[in-house]
Amino acid sequence: MRSRSRSYHLSKSLMKLHYLTSALQKKPSEMGNSQN
Repeated sequence: MRSRSRSYHLSKSLMKLHYLTSALQKKPSEMGNSQN
């Protein structure tokens, strides 16, 4: 159960990261300023 929950959490984090990366690629100037 614990391992499954961990896996689920990791998957969720990965999804969020993927979404963030997509947004970053779509708006490089906006996100770039925020990052730097």
